Amino acid sequence: MKKRHNRKKRMAQYAMYAYCFFAILSLVNTVCRSLGAAVNIPSILLTIKQWVLMLATIALWGTFRLIQPRNEKLLRRCCEVMVFYYVFSFVLSICFKFNLIPMTQDGLITRTATILTWTESSIGLLSVIASLIAGCHLGRKHTGSMHQLGTALILVFIVWLICVNILPTTIFYLLGISHPTAFTCVNMFSAFSNTLVYIYAYYRMYRTINNWLRFKK
Repeated sequence: MKKRHNRKKRMAQYAMYAYCFFAILSLVNTVCRSLGAAVNIPSILLTIKQWVLMLATIALWGTFRLIQPRNEKLLRRCCEVMVFYYVFSFVLSICFKFNLIPMTQDGLITRTATILTWTESSIGLLSVIASLIAGCHLGRKHTGSMHQLGTALILVFIVWLICVNILPTTIFYLLGISHPTAFTCVNMFSAFSNTLVYIYAYYRMYRTINNWLRFKK
């Protein structure tokens, strides 16, 4: 039992470190490109970065799911939705990268690719809702590190709502498309905000897993 707990702890720890490193690397790349700086990063490294972020997220949510007791059915289902979404996105990314599923044919996006990307987007929206539900549940039902994790997940949803929906729409209606600098600032703000809140949320998830495993020893 102790060895199994140690394996879960190490998995969560390495996943959290990997996520933080590659999320910061992605932020630096985004900022440099937004500012027009020449950053020559091979596409394969960008792909690996994206895969590592997905795998780290799968490991964290998966480990968090494994430590939940049987009576936490809602929380377990939310974790399963999150894991399923990132596994689906990871597999789909590999299929598109190695042309196992062709993206285009005769210059047009194939019907299969359209259906799969639409499915991914739909599951992605469900994962956002599942993360919010998990955050509300943790914040309302628990204390300590679990409550802090719930607050972090709610914060992730708020930042996602502002950066993906409210802020770009507001800038577009107020300024139109004639102010590219404004959209550059919005993109940089979104990149910073999303990176920070996700790092904080996954750090809190790691701390929650670590505290639970230490308590169970």
